[in-house]
This record gives sequence, C-alpha cells and structure tokens, in this order.
Amino acid sequence: MASLSHVLGEYSPESPAYEFARNTAADVIAQLRTAQQLCEMGASVDVHVDCGYECSQVLEHQQITCSSSNNLNIMYHEAIADSGAPVTATHRARFGDNADNYDLFLYTEDDILLSAVQVMSYFRHSQRLHAQGLSDEYEIGFFRQEINLTSPTLDMVVWEETTVGPEALDVVLLPPPSAKSGHAPRWYVINNRQTHQACWMALQHKILRIRDERPQFFNSSATALLNIETQASEVFWVLHWKKIIPLVNYPDFGIRHLGNLQSFEVDWRGKTTRPVQHVYSELLQLRAQKAQSFHELESSRSYGINVNRHDRLDRLALSTADPVRCSRCAVVSRIDRLARSTASPLLTLLYRGGHD
Repeated sequence: MASLSHVLGEYSPESPAYEFARNTAADVIAQLRTAQQLCEMGASVDVHVDCGYECSQVLEHQQITCSSSNNLNIMYHEAIADSGAPVTATHRARFGDNADNYDLFLYTEDDILLSAVQVMSYFRHSQRLHAQGLSDEYEIGFFRQEINLTSPTLDMVVWEETTVGPEALDVVLLPPPSAKSGHAPRWYVINNRQTHQACWMALQHKILRIRDERPQFFNSSATALLNIETQASEVFWVLHWKKIIPLVNYPDFGIRHLGNLQSFEVDWRGKTTRPVQHVYSELLQLRAQKAQSFHELESSRSYGINVNRHDRLDRLALSTADPVRCSRCAVVSRIDRLARSTASPLLTLLYRGGHD
C-alpha cells in the first residue's frame, strides 16, 4: 500500500490535486474505512466521491477493498465545480434516481466521520420510529463534536448544540404518554433550533415519499432549493423534520468533525465549547424533572433519577458505570444479524470533496 506522502510526491504543490490531497484526502479515507466496515458486516455499499479535484489518483492508492468484492463499489466524480451548490444538487439528484435501489441513503460533507456502529444505530432507531408512526414528523439525527486539544483530558466537546432547555435541546417522551400507540415510549433529545450536523440520512420509505410529494427536491438544476447549499443540515428545515436523538445513548450520536477547528482556539472551560458529557448530564437531569409529572416512572437508586420501566436499553445503560460502552455493546451484538438479514443493498454513501 502506498503511503499518502508517497502519493503526494507525484503531484506538483501548485496543482489542485495536491491541495485536495493535503487538506482532505485523510478525511475521505477515514470515511471510506467506514464503508469498508459496513461491507464486512454483510452490507452492499456504493460510495460516490464528488469533488473538483483529481481525487481518484490520490484515493485509489489506498486500496480500500472488501472481502466480498462485489459489495463495495467506490466511484469518483471529478467533473464537478469546487462549489457547494452544484455538489449538493448532484447528490440529491442521485438519491432520486436510485430511490428504488437502496434501503438507506447517506450524504455527508468531506470532513464528517460516522462510524459503522453509528450508521447501524441510525438504521435501527429509524426503523423503530417508522413502526411507531412517528417518522413523518421526526428524524434521527446527530451532533458534531471535536477533540478539545486545550483540555488536559482531551475531552470530546460540542460547540454548536450546547444549550439545554425548552428553546434549545429539550427532552420528549415518544410516543407521548397520552397516545394509544401500543408501543413503549422512549426518551429522546429534540433540537428546537437549527441543527448543525453537516450530513443527513434517510431510509428508503422517506426518499420515496419525498420523490412522490416533492419531486423538485431531486432536481439537479434546482440549486436554490436549499438556503445554504453547503450545509446538509438545511435539509431538516426544508423537509420540516424535527431532529431527535435517543437519550439513552446520546453521546454515541456525536459524529467527528475531522477539521477540529474550534477546539484549537477556545478555552476548554469556556462557554463556547462544552464537554459532551456535561451536556448529557444536564439532559438526564431535565428528563428526571419531566418524568416526575408522568407518574409512569420508577426511581433508580444508583443514579437518583427516574427510569422508564418499559425501556430496557434505558435501564441497562443507567445501571452500569459506563453507559456509553454498555449501549454500544447492545448495538454491536445486533449489527451482523441486521446487516445480513437485509436482502437488498443496505446503504449508499455519497460524499462531496472540496470545502464547506
């Protein structure tokens, strides 16, 4: 396998390909590793890398393959201008053209990293929302996080979605206690402001519904459809989706912003950047306060907060010393069965090259 430095040596420092490789190739390679892992789990994965550079000459040297060679296809598109609007319009059109061919669709900017576990967690929780009749209004989301290099413990921090309260990050019980859905309610974190996650996913049923009800969304020439084309999170606003994250494993839905820009510049104790675990603790406290009014919850002796007796994952996470690890293990134990039980291709990954 050729090293990245060896590959860069083949280009002049003045060339666009060299600039792309120096700035973003490592990020895209990390994304391709996620696609590789999903393939090894049994999924069929198609990856489209859209960029305005000679990115294939750099990335193909990494030789990212899957033991099931026919189940991982990486395609490079280099005839796209280095601008967010044409790129995002292209990816939307690709979704519409392939709506009948995949179970799950993912678009992300070039410096966002989702793990295979996070993709499968999204898949599982989104299926649950759909089964409960909630997917028309709500959508499982993520939040961006970075490593704070000014922190003595190198905390994972969030700098955009940091305020806990009714006007920002609130907690809700879905389905509501008054609803007769036949499903056990679960606690979710809901973002009542504009989301910032630089990516979006959707199960096939949502893509098909968008295609039927709003076909212009997939029109590659409709570049003015989104207010800020380079921010994939604007899709939530355009499609009127309410972003929610399962409270029980909220930290697991923090996706890495590989640029890691904010954390070089702010004090780790400042208000601009907050450790993810601090935000999570406040969300759990808010849940405890709201739970008292429902009269459906029992007290947890070990944590002094309320636990929904119907939510086994909730009780499992809160009864261990490490809730993140516990909830992640619960997900991992089901990944292989979930992926291999899917007859049709599970995932299409669409990335864009260039800059935000």
